[in-house]
Amino acid sequence: MDRLDAALATAEAATSQFPFVPRLWLDRAWVHELRRELEPAIAALERALVVNPSFGEASRQLASAYHKRGDLEKACQVLELACVHSPLEAANHGCLADILWHLGRKPEALERLQHALRLDPGCSWAWPTLARWASELNDPDLAIRLARDLADRRPGEARSWILLAECLGERRDPEALAAVDRALKCNPHAPEVYDLKARLLALEDRFDEALACCHPSAFPNPPPALLVREAWLEAQRGRLNWAIARLESVLTQHPAHYGGWQLLAEWQQQAGDLAKATRAADEMARLAPQDPMPLGYAASLSIKQGDRTGAMARLQRAIALNPSYEYAGLALFDLTMEDGDLEAAGEILEKLKRHAESEWVSGRAIEWEARRGKKREALALFANLCRQQTEQGSCLGEAAKRLDSAGWRRAADKLASQILRESAPNRHLGAFWVARRSERRRFRLTRFFQDLFNREGELGSLALAQYLDVLGENHERYENQGDSFAPWRLRRYICKVFRKHRERLWREDSLWGRTGCMLVTANRFQEAAEWLADWQNRKGVEAWMLHNLALAQAVTNQPEQALTVIRHALKLRQDPNLFARFSVFGAVEEAVAGHVTEAAKLIGSVPADQLDATGKILRGLAQAVLTAEDQTQTDSPSLAKRLRADLRNCFQPFQPFRYHALIRKCYWRCMRRLSARPGLEWFRWWGWWHYRRWGWVALALAVPMAPILAVLPPVGWILLVVIWRRYLSR
Repeated sequence: MDRLDAALATAEAATSQFPFVPRLWLDRAWVHELRRELEPAIAALERALVVNPSFGEASRQLASAYHKRGDLEKACQVLELACVHSPLEAANHGCLADILWHLGRKPEALERLQHALRLDPGCSWAWPTLARWASELNDPDLAIRLARDLADRRPGEARSWILLAECLGERRDPEALAAVDRALKCNPHAPEVYDLKARLLALEDRFDEALACCHPSAFPNPPPALLVREAWLEAQRGRLNWAIARLESVLTQHPAHYGGWQLLAEWQQQAGDLAKATRAADEMARLAPQDPMPLGYAASLSIKQGDRTGAMARLQRAIALNPSYEYAGLALFDLTMEDGDLEAAGEILEKLKRHAESEWVSGRAIEWEARRGKKREALALFANLCRQQTEQGSCLGEAAKRLDSAGWRRAADKLASQILRESAPNRHLGAFWVARRSERRRFRLTRFFQDLFNREGELGSLALAQYLDVLGENHERYENQGDSFAPWRLRRYICKVFRKHRERLWREDSLWGRTGCMLVTANRFQEAAEWLADWQNRKGVEAWMLHNLALAQAVTNQPEQALTVIRHALKLRQDPNLFARFSVFGAVEEAVAGHVTEAAKLIGSVPADQLDATGKILRGLAQAVLTAEDQTQTDSPSLAKRLRADLRNCFQPFQPFRYHALIRKCYWRCMRRLSARPGLEWFRWWGWWHYRRWGWVALALAVPMAPILAVLPPVGWILLVVIWRRYLSR
């Protein structure tokens, strides 16, 4: 209700009348925090601990308040004393571990967190934290060992097996599903076990089995968590519209499900409906007023809608609730830098450094130093980032852009080149270097590139993957620009990298898939089909890899194999755009193969407004075949007239020959299917004319031009170029 003044008056009256009830002082501190009054909140919490020194919740809240104030040492002292008073309270040990980690006492923090989990394995937040910290301290198997030990000591407890399955599931270990089955034997009526099993099955692309887990026989009316998981599974398969509709229906019946509103906010934002996404974020804030994440969602949406003032207010509120909420700090820093307030941005950056240690904070520090003109400091920070092992590589590109804008591109490139020669640089640095070189159109496979691609581990693999992406993207861009020589030059580099690194490209699934994508982009469809032909023998195959295979097979006259690949790919995890492309592509193949019902289902699964230009053409071709297959259409002349009009609209503003090879191949196959219908036998001749229209006349005129070229070469060449560019070329 947001009546904070009345709430504070009530809390003050309660503590005045009952000063020796510690819970009342805790409530008063909570009201002060809602009013963003940190010091009065600290005073109330201290009073609660005077009344009851073993009140663990008050100790944790007081430590959090000190953390917000930046006094980590005082927070550590409070929690250490709480652990002395209540040595068996796991939450106190977990909070102390977090403070110790921020103080830099990382081995001690890791040991304290393990102790907390031994006391209470149900601390769900602590397990992913333990895995992350252990990885950073070079012991990535620690969480699995602890969970396995717990399962061995408590084999009859379902929770033990759930925790083991979650730890193993992060690595996609097959043993994770076996652990879930053990948990179901211990407690077949635990909805969280079915939810976990559905999620693990989805990670293996076994979506039909995962959906069955959302409607177990143990629950005639599935709980809301399983209904939300069902919507999530459909979103993972690319069916975003269906997932949104399903989730909205679930939330209408269960409006208190916080996780459902969070998913809905993400999906509505992804679908571009910012108004509905904002409403979902407001519902999150209503359900969790002390959680900063809903404020972060709302601020992100406000920025996209142009409401900078509202966004900054929400971000400041989020940081006040939790100074460790990195997104809020980074977004507020960006807005402040856009306003040109370097002093305020510096204060925000200092707070970020105290509470977060990610690569994104380092990138903002580089930006701040660059804007201040501090070249030496900015380059030193960039060097540290180039040596730091980061989760994502995009932070390097963002930091380099800040240095470029300050005029220090040459110095940044020289520094990155030097660090790249070291033994253990950032694993994304090689890919960053390839991208930087490609910005200057330097694609030549130099000796430096050769040595880089031969480096073992992720450094060489990521760099080689980036090089393949760069070659494919630029080949497509130059072809679209009508450049006749650059694509030929890039094809030479494609052949060279394919020849020199074939073994590694074949060995690693990610590189294998990118190689197929590069070959398709370079219009080498036969080689792509042969390269990707062993997809059924590989474990790491993803939907985007199969899209390139199906495209290559369709272009090289292998429609049956392409249809098999499409049907399999539609069962895999993919984003909505790829699902839309697969659906219309599959609809064409199913329609041409005579599977009318399947084609109609695929067309109906994707709205037309979600398709790109290629997808709309494929959808139009499939729809034309379905129209011709409609048994109610008995009037052949009117049907032919309708088909011609639909196909003309489908290919506007160009003729079919100007489109991609897949479009051209599907066009001719659809023409053959249409002309096979009784009464439309002549339709293939109209299709032949529509393919180029007046371009056929221009092509016929190009033959007699040979004598003109011999007599008047300049005039003849000019006419030939005009005809070629206007009527014949793509």
